[in-house]
Formats: sequence, structure tokens, C-alpha cells
Amino acid sequence: MRGPLVRKAFELYATGDYPYWRLVEEMGKRGLTSRNGKQYTKTAFEKILRNPFYCGIIKLSNGKTYNGIHEPLISVKLFEQVRAVREAKDNKKTTKHHHRYRRMFVCGYCGGGMIPERQKGYSYYRCHTKHCDTKTVREEVIEAEVQALLKRMTLTNAQVTTLRKKLTEYIDAMPSVRISQNATFELTKLKERISRLTDKFVDDLIDEETYQTKKEAFLLEQTKLERLVTEGSTKQTLLGNLDRFLERAKNLYFNYETAYEPEKRSLVKFATSNRRVTGKKVYLEPSNLLAYLSNAVFLMECAPYADKNRTKKPYGELIANIDDIDWPDMSNDSKAFLPYEDEHQSKR
Repeated sequence: MRGPLVRKAFELYATGDYPYWRLVEEMGKRGLTSRNGKQYTKTAFEKILRNPFYCGIIKLSNGKTYNGIHEPLISVKLFEQVRAVREAKDNKKTTKHHHRYRRMFVCGYCGGGMIPERQKGYSYYRCHTKHCDTKTVREEVIEAEVQALLKRMTLTNAQVTTLRKKLTEYIDAMPSVRISQNATFELTKLKERISRLTDKFVDDLIDEETYQTKKEAFLLEQTKLERLVTEGSTKQTLLGNLDRFLERAKNLYFNYETAYEPEKRSLVKFATSNRRVTGKKVYLEPSNLLAYLSNAVFLMECAPYADKNRTKKPYGELIANIDDIDWPDMSNDSKAFLPYEDEHQSKR
């Protein structure tokens, strides 16, 4: 059957270890052929890996997109991982200097992008808006702020052990199947956004290319949420998600330090938000998920003094948002993720 083999092609490419030529070779060995019995070519794989049909989205030749009625072969998450790997490879071909924070920071005054430049062996990020008070900032200054935030958000062994106990107690008190109210609410909001987007297009407020690009992104998100609503999550799934999340949160800064360049960019995007440069100052905040984690840790450490009626809210917010966690793939570095350790194990 071709379906499982096509899915395997997506999975292999998403690791970042299989460029097209190697994918052609590997999938040929596994027996993947076209309907007429011929081996897939590099061009064929390029088309397959770009086609959202396999995750449930129909994209017509004119660029228009629709939700399909067929059963998706892969998840939206896997499709987006493949796209991220492909874009990283494309940028590698076209960019002379690999600026780590390219397209990630904006000017805090005018909102323009901070454009990277290379001068005398150093990387600078510059706001090109005329008369803007923000001019340039060295990459080392941005790097220092990124590292400081990641260090603040990295959990100790003791914090991980205690937080896991608290969150496990919270999960144990939930129904056997998680009610997907959050996904249902988000799905409703997303459908409203799609409706508003269509209204803008009909009223000629946006062009068709912008409309189709945003619509495709919305439909991918809609497919992901609909699956969450339909499937829900069992306690066991939540506990598994929790262990994986805490394992990575404990090693957040270590992961960044030992990652390859593309993974560093992915981790910064995942872990931070509101990245901006104002004057000579660099500002960034934890992503929503890490903000939920920070709130849960604060509650855990201040619980004896907290209002008993409010103590469970931060735990619930964190649990609800790690169900479909999209942590950056660090598979290229075998040292990236250390095994989870209980406090008593670390003392041996």
C-alpha cells in the first residue's frame, strides 16, 4: 500500500536528515512507486511534500483552498514540521550569512523589521525606517537577552519533581476523558476569523493572494482543532505529554546551547514572543506556553499562601496547552534532550 510509505516519506524528511536525493534512494528501497510502477523522482517528492492534501486540505491550481472530506494521511503538525525543514534548507541556499535572529525581531518604535547586516566580522540588526530612533544593535546583545530568558525559564530537578506531583494530582482529579472545551472554543473563534477574512476579500480590502495564503493557514489550524475536539485526550495521554514537556523544560537552556543553528532559531521562536528592539534595548517575553509554566511554578512555590479557590487555575491552563505541544524537533543532536530524572535519582 502506498499510503503508509508516503506517510513515512513525510516522517523521514521531517527529521532533517533526508534531503531529496536521499529520500528518493530510501523510499525506492522501501518499495514506494507511482501508480504506473515507476520510482518517484526528486521532483515528485518536492510536489508531494508541499501538497496539503495529505493533511486534509484541498488546494486547487488557482491557489484556492478547501477542507477535504477525505481521511488525512498525516497530521497538520507533521506537515508543518516538513514545511519548516524545507524552508530552513531553502534559506540555507539563498542566504550568504546565517543570521540567527533574521525576521524575528521588530523595531519597538516603528514596527519595522530589524534587518541583519554583516560588518567587519560582526552581525548587526538595523531598523531601516528613516528618522526612527532605533538604529543598530549587535547580535551579541540580542543573544545575551535570549540566553537570560531561557535560563530564567529552565526548571531545576527539584522544581520538576514537585511540579510533576502537583500536575499529576490535578490530572488524576479530571474525568477519564478530557473534555475538549478549550479546542471547541478556539475552533469557534477560528471560524469567525475565517468569516471575517472572507468578508475582507469580498469587500476588496485584501488581494486574492493574501486571502488564499491566510485561508490555507487557517484551514490547517482548523483541521488540527477539529481532530482535538473529536479525539480528546485520555489521562494516560496527558501524563505522557506532561513527562515530555517537563523533560524539555528542565533542559531548555542546555538544549539551546547544544543545538545546531536551525534548531536554535526554532527554539527561540517557540520559547519567546513580542521580540523587539527599542533604541539600544532588546526586549522579549516568554511564549504563552512558557508563561503558563511560569504561573504554575509560581503557584506551586507560593501555594501555602495562595487563595484556596484559585490554586488550580494555572495548573489547568498548563495542562490544556501541552496536549498538542509542538516542541522544536532536535533529532539532529542526540544530546539535545536528557532523560527525565526524579530528585532522588539525581542524588545517586
